[in-house]
Amino acid sequence: MSLFRYHEFISHTSSEATTIDVGFLLGKRDVVAIGSLNGTLSILDPGIDIENRSTKALIFEELLEYPILQLCVGKFLSSLTQDLLACLHPKFLTFYRIFEMSENIYSIEKVMEHKLPSHGYNMCVGKFGKSNDDQICVQTLNCSLSVYETEHFIFTRPLHDGLHPGPICYTEENDSILIANGHLLSSIKFQTLASASSIVTQGKKELSHDWCVNLGDTAIEMIVAETSPVQPSVLILCKRLLYCFTVSGNLRYIIRFDYIALCLKTYEFLSDSYIRFCIGTSTKNLLFYMDTKLMWSTQLDFIPISIRVATFTERYRSMITVLSDEGKCSTIYLGTEPHLFKFSVSENRFIDFEERKQELKEYETQIKLLTEKDENDVIIKADDDLSTPKEMFMVKFEEDFDNNDKKNKKTCFLYVSGNNLKTQIFVKSQMGIIKDEIFASGTIDKHEINFDNDKISVTDTKVSFFGIFENGKCMVTYSYVPLNLICRTVTPQRNANFKLSFDSKYTALPLSKIFDEFEFDNQYQVAFQMLNSEVCVSIFIAKSSNRYRVQSNSTEYLYLFVNELNRRISLHYDDPNLRCAIPLEMFTDDICRLVSKEGVINEVKKKLEKYTIQFRHSQMLFLTKLKSDREEIESHVQMYLDYCYKQLHSELDKLISLEEERQELIKDLIPLLNLFSLLMKMNGVDLIFDGSILESSNQDFSLLFGTLLSTQKGTPIQESYDSISIRKLMDSLYNSDGFLTGIIEEEENELEEEEEEKLNIEEQFEFSNLQSGSMKVIQTE
Repeated sequence: MSLFRYHEFISHTSSEATTIDVGFLLGKRDVVAIGSLNGTLSILDPGIDIENRSTKALIFEELLEYPILQLCVGKFLSSLTQDLLACLHPKFLTFYRIFEMSENIYSIEKVMEHKLPSHGYNMCVGKFGKSNDDQICVQTLNCSLSVYETEHFIFTRPLHDGLHPGPICYTEENDSILIANGHLLSSIKFQTLASASSIVTQGKKELSHDWCVNLGDTAIEMIVAETSPVQPSVLILCKRLLYCFTVSGNLRYIIRFDYIALCLKTYEFLSDSYIRFCIGTSTKNLLFYMDTKLMWSTQLDFIPISIRVATFTERYRSMITVLSDEGKCSTIYLGTEPHLFKFSVSENRFIDFEERKQELKEYETQIKLLTEKDENDVIIKADDDLSTPKEMFMVKFEEDFDNNDKKNKKTCFLYVSGNNLKTQIFVKSQMGIIKDEIFASGTIDKHEINFDNDKISVTDTKVSFFGIFENGKCMVTYSYVPLNLICRTVTPQRNANFKLSFDSKYTALPLSKIFDEFEFDNQYQVAFQMLNSEVCVSIFIAKSSNRYRVQSNSTEYLYLFVNELNRRISLHYDDPNLRCAIPLEMFTDDICRLVSKEGVINEVKKKLEKYTIQFRHSQMLFLTKLKSDREEIESHVQMYLDYCYKQLHSELDKLISLEEERQELIKDLIPLLNLFSLLMKMNGVDLIFDGSILESSNQDFSLLFGTLLSTQKGTPIQESYDSISIRKLMDSLYNSDGFLTGIIEEEENELEEEEEEKLNIEEQFEFSNLQSGSMKVIQTE
């Protein structure tokens, strides 16, 4: 067995069991007491016969007269050597003694019973007022505290500031009772409770607290750890937090959980001053901590609601007793007894091969249906349970768009099929969407989605579809807009400012196989022009050297066509393995330009803040002069006000202009960062950022780029970055890999001669043997 699993020593299930406790109820070994809401009291003594513990451990089980809310074991009578069992019922507090009537026959005896002033909720044990014997403090539903000795009722004190009852415990170090009512943790001295006057008892005056802390969460369980050499502390377990305070109210530490905590138990370890405790969670785990450090974890098969530590014999010591939410009390220990020499029990069953063959054919048919589809068709299925009908929707873009071309609107057909479930589908795309939310229902629905591409620059053909079915299943899929819907072919351009060359280990594909929605006169050169732009992107293919070249005078659409080229080639080859020498300076310049622009904007904002205060002062001066008895305001006051206004107005105009320039830079940088991330990924490096980080403008881009680049590089993060430091980070980014090199210029004459010999075409482009780079980037002002 795994060390992180548990081994069950003994278990017993009692219906509606909610509380357990252990103690010396019989002799000098621990006995487990189990209480249920139906009134059943069970006593387990695993140490009575270790070998036959499964049959002899249950020594007593009886149905009591009232439901059992809580059990506590303690030395409530000094005249007895054994411990007594205190049972909290809704209206009574009863003390029981367990004794042996004859050999292996046990019974219980009611020692004392007290009637509660109100319905009980919980209780705690302590030596209140430095008593020699254990006493019990019962908290009722109306948040009053009643203190009992075994034979005597001592007093009752109401807590008028309590909203609802919560965990309570006693600290012997300060002789105080700790109470968690609502979200507040408070400490009250026992002497304060005992000496409270009749004014306090009648509710005319509140009890004074030693200290009070707002926990901010609902307290579930509270335990005091004050065994030497541990510093006396109190642990408060909340749903998602664990607080550790000193008994005087000073915070020691807080632990925040990613799960819901249910129970807590501390255990003694006398060799050091750390607090060791165990937490049971709603995820069926037991977590063992040493202060804030997680030391061990084990996975249970049930949800724990109560934990105790018991010692049954000298050999079986400090064993964990856990009560589950289904009433099963298990004594377990962690992976210390692996079954190394036990063969696993194999299940002998008959296999119907004909049935398995038929099932395999059905799976193959389903796989074939899912794989035989057009590249622009997307089918999503939720097949969590094969017995339930499947839900799916399919996206198909319209190919015949001549009728819509005049209005420059594109249509996409969305097919939704399922078991008559209502479906809500959201559409996200760079293209303007007239209707971005669709409601569908029925077995097969067909819906039109119209994309408006009139004034929007499309730099990415990706369209995202988010579907939410009525049964709660969520689906996400992506499709790509066909290029013939957003661009047309034109004559390719030989010269361009930005050129990217890609090497492939496979045979270069002709254009008709890559862009099958177009017709080409020349299979190895083409240029695409977006319908709403004059920018052209040219693509050249060198068949002999298996190279592709993408070039343009603008970087705006380079990402779109590089991504499409890589994606479409991937449909023919599993791994096209396109590699490109990255012109790092092209990306660094635009990033630094944005960071510098942001620095200028911050300086203008500081000036604007200064001029705003100055203008406000001039207004105050002007208004003060208006209230004076003089008939006219001095000319210098009006001149000062006019000067401050013009100065403020000028800076505002300047700030608006700079913000517009920054937005233009962001708009141009988004596809450039997407291209940078794509090229790095094609070269085997996954960046942690792309153009999506610029979609939110309410951030400091210099700090954002600096933090991301430092994280990518593995260097310490600084408090601030400027364009120079960001340029250094970009320059040092993966320089050791060797592909971030300079770009050299190709010899066009050699390309033309090679193509003329092979293809006999007047103008044809080919690639020379490039060394450590691609074409040279020509920067134009």
